[in-house]
Formats: sequence, C-alpha cells, structure tokens
Amino acid sequence: MVKKFKITAKNASFIAVMTALMAVFMLIAPISPMVAYVGSAIVPLIIIAVSASAEGLFAGVVMGAVFGIISFAGSFFVPSLMAECFHNPLISVLPRVFIGAVVYYAGLWLDKAVKSKSKKAGFVKNGLAAAAGAAFNTAAVMGLVALFFGGKTVGSGGETALVNAKLILGIVAANGGMEFLGAFILTPPIVSAVKKINGASALKKSRENRGIEPPPPDAIRAQKAALRAAIKQKAADFAASGAKPAADGQIFDGFFEYEDVKTARNIMIYKSFDNEPDTGAIIAELFERGKNVYLPVLRGGGIIAVPVGKDSVYVKNQYAIDEPVFDENDAQAEAQARYRAAFDIVVVPLVAFDGGMNRLGRGKGCYDAFLKLLPPDTKKIALAYSFQRVAKIPTEKFDVRIDGVIVAA
Repeated sequence: MVKKFKITAKNASFIAVMTALMAVFMLIAPISPMVAYVGSAIVPLIIIAVSASAEGLFAGVVMGAVFGIISFAGSFFVPSLMAECFHNPLISVLPRVFIGAVVYYAGLWLDKAVKSKSKKAGFVKNGLAAAAGAAFNTAAVMGLVALFFGGKTVGSGGETALVNAKLILGIVAANGGMEFLGAFILTPPIVSAVKKINGASALKKSRENRGIEPPPPDAIRAQKAALRAAIKQKAADFAASGAKPAADGQIFDGFFEYEDVKTARNIMIYKSFDNEPDTGAIIAELFERGKNVYLPVLRGGGIIAVPVGKDSVYVKNQYAIDEPVFDENDAQAEAQARYRAAFDIVVVPLVAFDGGMNRLGRGKGCYDAFLKLLPPDTKKIALAYSFQRVAKIPTEKFDVRIDGVIVAA
C-alpha cells in the first residue's frame, strides 16, 4: 500500500540519500551508452517510484524535481542527440515533477481496486504504479519535444536528426518499453526492503530513545490492571444509566460511515460481551451488505480467524464469549495465512485507548500477537465509548497500536 502524504525529518533524510544516489548515477552516465541510459533514465525513475511508494507524495514529487533539475543541468555538459531539447526546463524539469504524483495516485487507485493483501499482490501493485510513472515520463517528455521541436533539426557532437513522428515513436518504442519494464520489475523489491527498514526503525522508537527511563514491567502491568478495573466500573455504571443503547447506535452509524468499511470485502470483528459496544447489530448488517465476515476463536493461547455466516452456530468459550463452531480445516496454518492476507479491516476489542492510538486490551496478549501477523496495510480499528479514552496508556514492547477508533459522542 502506498504511504500517505507526510513531511517528516525521516522524509528529509531519505530524500537527501536518494538525491545523492541519483546524482552519482547520472554523473557517471557518460562512461558508456548503456551506463548513460541506465544511469540517466531507468535508475532515476526507480528512485522516484520507490520514494513515492515507500515515503509518500512529498518525497516522490521532490525526487522528480531533482531528476528534472539534474537532467536540465546535464544537457549543457553531456552531449547527446536530444540534449538541445532538454535545455528547455518545460521538457527536462516540469514533467519529471509529476512522475512521483502519478506513481503515488496510481498506487492509491490500485489499493482500492485490488483488495488482495498478499505479498505477491503488493509487488504487482507497486510494479504497476512504478510502470505508470515511467509511461507518463516517456509520454510527457516526448510529447513536449514534439510540441516545441517538431519539424526542427536537433543534435550535438556532429550527430543530428529531424524531430518528426518517426524519431519520436522510435524513441518511445525503444526507451519507453525498457523504462516501463525496468520500473515494473525492479521497484517492488526495493519498496519492500525500504518498508522493512522503516518498520524496524519504528519498532526501535521507545521512551528510552527520548531519554526517559521506562518503568519496570511489573509497574506497567500494575498500572494496566488498575486502569482496566477503573474502566470496567465506568462501563458498568454507563450500562446501568440506560445510555448504552443510544451510544451503540452512534457507533453503528459511525462504523458504516467509515470509508474503508464501505469498500472493504473481508472484515474480522468480534462478539461483544460484558458491557462492550454492541457488535451484534454490526455483524448482522455486514451480512446484509454482502461482506465476508470472520470472528476470532481462542485456540492454544492464541487467536485463529474463522469465517462465519448468518447460520453459524456459536458456543461459549472459557471466558463466556460466543465463538463460532468451525471446520477443522479453517484452523490449518495455510487457511489462516490466507485469511489474514485477505483482511481489509480487523476490528479489535479494547478496554481503553489514548490519542496516540495505543490500545489497552483485556490482558491476555492474544490480539497483540495476532495483529503482528497481519500485513502492514490491514486497517486495525476499534469501537469505544468516550469514557474509554484516557490521557496515556502504559505500554510494553509487545503492544500493537491501532489505526483508529470509532467513538460514541
């Protein structure tokens, strides 16, 4: 999935490194014709595509501008048949600024059009988005060359050519195809590697990084236990007040107004109990809307996902929570991996949450372990009442943040 538009210090560092890499490849281009083509065309396109896909719109646009500026400057120093055309910044710079945007928005569109969350699907989507950027570059640049230089003779170093349809179509066929394939094949593994590096870096961020000594684990667990008890009492008081049905109605409406729910095909949710926001009506409505619904089952100290339907049969588990009776084939590792890869949204229970989307669960750790198995672009959301929001959730290294909470007003 393509990362959303965001400007951060990390973006700036990434852009600086990519700018240096692009400059090196483009500066060594004169070594040979093949090196010139790879270094001045294919590598910059891949760098722009990786920037847009892994770091966001801003990084992609900036790297496109860098590519254009280097192309513009290089056209005065590196002789080539088309160098004269690139003296014009409307040809050498302007189209390149938009390559990253094309990759970024193509990626967003593909994310919505192709719901599969598998690794293979992710590679194909990133490859197609990058190829779209490469195709745009070729079409825009050569279109502008035709506009400004059509019918004119260009060249340098004693080599000249008439800019006509034959020349332009020849360049598009020869270079455009290679750039399209190069971007499609080489961009996905690089995007995957960058995202893994970013994920590892994010996991390293902690209170220690900010120079704050974290409390010992026992102290954190005691804080969590106290918070659970306090919220449980508030939930009981809230239910006794008679305000719960109206709040559940607000959560129901908010859930189905959520844009990702409207477009989702596969949703994992849970059966509510013990004064939690009601999910029964939500599950019934998901069936009515033709969604594929999955519910959790506790098994071997962890969670497995089980597909359910209107006629599914339920039994109480050891915690008095309804769980579906399921076919043993659904519990096999291959089936579980397939289900997890397909999820668009996973709705998780919580006791409390904070503004940083830290979640306090029921204390068994089952959901944290399960959420870590999901593809990184699976939406993780929760349902809550307003009193469940607190200033700060005490966290431990195994806790997993969620992406959003639908809260009753």
